[in-house]
Amino acid sequence: MIIVESSFGYKAYKAFFVRDSLRFNLRTGVLLFIALLSLGLSAYFFVREESQKALLFLLSAGAVPLIFLYGRGKQFLKTVRESGLREKSARIRYEINKDRILVINRTTGVQRTFKWAEAKRLLETKEYWIIYMENDTVMTFAKSDILEGEPGKLAEFYKNARAGSKKKKKSKGASLRIG
Repeated sequence: MIIVESSFGYKAYKAFFVRDSLRFNLRTGVLLFIALLSLGLSAYFFVREESQKALLFLLSAGAVPLIFLYGRGKQFLKTVRESGLREKSARIRYEINKDRILVINRTTGVQRTFKWAEAKRLLETKEYWIIYMENDTVMTFAKSDILEGEPGKLAEFYKNARAGSKKKKKSKGASLRIG
C-alpha cells in the first residue's frame, strides 16, 4: 500500500491545469489540425477572391480554439467550486494498492474510489506523479508527499491493470468462422 498526503492551493492547481491544457495530445492535435485547415482554406478562398467563404473559414479557425478554451475553463471552474480551492488549500489523502486508488479530500470530507482499470495514463515527472483517469479526473501529487510504500509500485499497479483490461477486451469478442 502507498499512502500519500498532499496539499495544493488555487495557484498551484491553476498552473497545473494550464500546463495540462497545453500538453499536446490527440484532442489538441485534432483541434489544431481543424484550425490550421480552416486557416488554409480561408487563405485559399481569399486568393480566389471569394471573400464570403474566406471569412467563414477564418471565423471557424478562430472559433475552434475558443470552444476548446471555453470547455477547459468550465471544467476548471467546476473543480475549483466543488473543491473549495478559492477559500483554502485542498488536503488530499491517497491510499493506493494494486486494485484501487482511494482519494479522500480532507478539506471537504468527500471520498472517491477508482479502480486501476479506469486509469488512462500514468505520468512520472522529476517531482510529480500524475494519474489520468477515463472520466477526465486527474490525480497529481509530489513524490515528496509519499509517506509510506514504494513509489515504483505505482507503475507496476498501472501496468498490471492495463494488461488485465487488454486480456478482458480480447476475451469479450465473438468469433465467426466462414467457410
